[in-house]
Amino acid sequence: MNVTLKSALPRAVHQRKAHQQGFTFLELVIVIVLLGILAATAIPRFLNATDEAEIVALQGVAGGFGTATAMARAQWYAQGKPSTTINGATRSSVDYDGKTIYLNENGWPANTDPLEASRENDQTTAACLQLWQGLLQSAPPITSNRERRIKSQYFVEVIDSNPDICRYELVVNNAPDARPTHYFDYELDDGNITVILPSRK
Repeated sequence: MNVTLKSALPRAVHQRKAHQQGFTFLELVIVIVLLGILAATAIPRFLNATDEAEIVALQGVAGGFGTATAMARAQWYAQGKPSTTINGATRSSVDYDGKTIYLNENGWPANTDPLEASRENDQTTAACLQLWQGLLQSAPPITSNRERRIKSQYFVEVIDSNPDICRYELVVNNAPDARPTHYFDYELDDGNITVILPSRK
């Protein structure tokens, strides 16, 4: 006995399914235009959010660094301004969270190397790097080598002036010759922290 079963779906549905294989050209154009409109409105907001995040990150690190320098100096004062003689030179220091921090003649942190000078006018890039690693807990990666900026979050250099300044730059543009746009300066004479950000339009 032969039984033929007919489909319950009407014939028009079968024909429509056979012909419907993808998007029409008009549908694709509409989707592309909509994506373009979304991108035009979303990308500036995303870029603005990225810039805001960079600013907040820099301000947070600068605040932590400033607090650490002030605490080290306050500890030195509280202990009666202790000093020791190392290789014929008088050096002031404090034990800051298990690390020895050497201070300059004004009582501001200068370095962590007992053999390196700590006067405010004799600061070196190496000493600025020592402060970063000695004062900050879980310090972000930093380098003093311009060629290695691409692998670090921060770049450090000393600005030779009177007094010297440690400049800590958030690496936004990792080209070796890039001009700093997001950074903070630590002045060795008075412990002042100055945050520099790009101007906003």
